[in-house]
Amino acid sequence: MTGEAFAQGLPGEWGHWVVTIGLVLFALSTIIGWSYYGERVSAKLFGRRAVMPFRVM
Repeated sequence: MTGEAFAQGLPGEWGHWVVTIGLVLFALSTIIGWSYYGERVSAKLFGRRAVMPFRVM
């Protein structure tokens, strides 16, 4: 529905592209943020040696 709303407000297929690119960037930044926080928590709970297994997992 959001894609359709943007498509009505923007000419051509630009509306769908704006929503798609926004969604991809949001997902990427969320993945990076959660991995950083997870790394910090694993280091705090289990020590620095737990960071590499967390990254591999």
